[in-house]
Amino acid sequence: MPQILNFEEFLNFEENSSDEWKRYLNVTSTNPEEAIGFRLVLRAIEKHGNPSVPLPQGPPFFLFSNADEYVRALTASGFASPEVLRAPMTWKMKSADDLFDAFYKGTARTGGLLRAQSKTSLDAIRSEIRDTAESYKKDGILQIPMPTVIASAVKP
Repeated sequence: MPQILNFEEFLNFEENSSDEWKRYLNVTSTNPEEAIGFRLVLRAIEKHGNPSVPLPQGPPFFLFSNADEYVRALTASGFASPEVLRAPMTWKMKSADDLFDAFYKGTARTGGLLRAQSKTSLDAIRSEIRDTAESYKKDGILQIPMPTVIASAVKP
């Protein structure tokens, strides 16, 4: 059965891996300039909330949206033949509230950032997302560009 590694274990792959675990595959978001959903949410937090609330330690939010950095980390962690691809993706949603909920309920770090806001700030953030997401509505459906980075590598 494949191992699931947290970030710290990933960085110390050789000492945390078993012989049957041979392939690494991960999908992550691109940076907010390309991943519009992240841009809308993070800008709303900057405008109406506190982007510096305490969160558990982790790597920079979009570290692995940079293909060169991803290859470097995979190689430094003992992987071979790293490949990093970018793929277009569009989130299709009925409303901006669905977009807000996707981040609030469905992401670890951005969700944590949202959950740490005061009720007043959170209401203003949600309202800002509603307002700014409207420009991505086509045929009554929000169509939010969220390109992704797909990385793979093998254990030699």
